Amino acid sequence: MANSITLDYTALVSLDENPYSGNVTLLTPKLLWSRLFNSSNNRVVSIIILSVMVAAPPLIFIAMAIDSLRLHRKRDSSLRTFALTNGFSIGLGIVVDQQNLSTIMQQGSHPKTDHYFSGHFHGMNFDFFQHKFTPTDGRDRKKEDVYTGIRLELPKTVPNLILDSHINDDDISNLPVLVSDDQRLDLEGDFNKYFDYYAPEGYSIEALDLLSPEFMALLIDTQTDFDLELTGQSAYVFINKSYLHREEIQNLLEAAYVLSQSLSYKLSNFSFTPQAKNPPMLKLRNNDRAVKIGGLRFSASYFTKAFAIFGSFIFIPLLILPNLLYDETPLLLPLGIAATVSLVGAFIWLRAQDKS
Repeated sequence: MANSITLDYTALVSLDENPYSGNVTLLTPKLLWSRLFNSSNNRVVSIIILSVMVAAPPLIFIAMAIDSLRLHRKRDSSLRTFALTNGFSIGLGIVVDQQNLSTIMQQGSHPKTDHYFSGHFHGMNFDFFQHKFTPTDGRDRKKEDVYTGIRLELPKTVPNLILDSHINDDDISNLPVLVSDDQRLDLEGDFNKYFDYYAPEGYSIEALDLLSPEFMALLIDTQTDFDLELTGQSAYVFINKSYLHREEIQNLLEAAYVLSQSLSYKLSNFSFTPQAKNPPMLKLRNNDRAVKIGGLRFSASYFTKAFAIFGSFIFIPLLILPNLLYDETPLLLPLGIAATVSLVGAFIWLRAQDKS
C-alpha cells in the first residue's frame, strides 16, 4: 500500500515567488546621504528628494498591496492549472451541514469559504478550501484570520477530535479556539512534544484508535504545523496561512492523502456508538487561543489580562515604594520581589480562570 501520492506540481512553481519581495527599491541611508549632500546636487534636487521621502511610505504601501493582489491572482491561476493538470474538479465545494463544520468555520464574523478544487483520495471526496473570518476576540478587527486546508468526507460518523500541532506555533496555538485542558490525551512516545490531542470525555479509546501515527510522523518530518480536526463525517487538515508556496501545498496534499489512507483502513473496522443522540463535541472556548508554556495551556485573553492586572497593582508599587522609604535600598531587591509575586499571582489567577 503506497504511502505517498504522485502528482504533477509544475503549475505551482510560480508560487515560490516570495510575497512582497517585489519590485520596490528602498532609499538606503547611504544612498539618501549621497543624494542630499553631494556638492553636485542643487537645492531643487534636494527638495525633490525630500518630497520623495515624504511620499515614499504611502507609495510603498500601495506597491505592496498591488504586489499582494498580483501574487494572489497568480496563486488562483496556478491552483486552477494544477487542478486541471491532475484531473481534479474546479471550484466544486462539498456541501457541509452544521454538524460537519470545523470549529474554524464557526468563529468570528463575516465568514467566507472559497473552494479551489476537489477530488478523491482512497474513495473519499476531498475539497481544497480557504476559509476567512474577522476575529471577535479583541484582536485587530481590520485583519482577517485565514485558514487554508483540505476537507475529507468520511464514510462513518466520528467523535469531535482535534490534533493541535505545536511544531512551529511559537508558543501560541494556531487554532482560533481554546480547548478545555481536561480533554487532552497522553500520546505514546515523544508525540507529546509536537502535538496536543483532544477528545470529548469518555471517548479516549475511540480517539486513540483513529489517530494515525503515519500522519503525525509526516508532519514532524516535513516540519509543517498543520492541525487536524475530525467532526461528524468530516476530517479537516488546515494551516493558519493565506498564501502557501508550492512545497507547502504539496505537504498539505501529502498529509491529506496519508490521512485518508489511514482513516479508510481504520474506519472499515471502526464501531462508534455515541452516548447521546448527537456525536459528542469537545468543550471549547470560542474566539480564544491557547498560550503554551511547557506542558501548561492558558487562555490568551486571560493571559493578557493577568499580567496587565498584576503588573499594575503589584509590580509597580513594589518597585517604587522601597525606594521612596529608603534611598539606599538596592533596586534589584524590590525588582526581584515584584517580579516573583507578579508571576506567581498571574499563574494562580490564570489556572483559576482556566478551570472556571
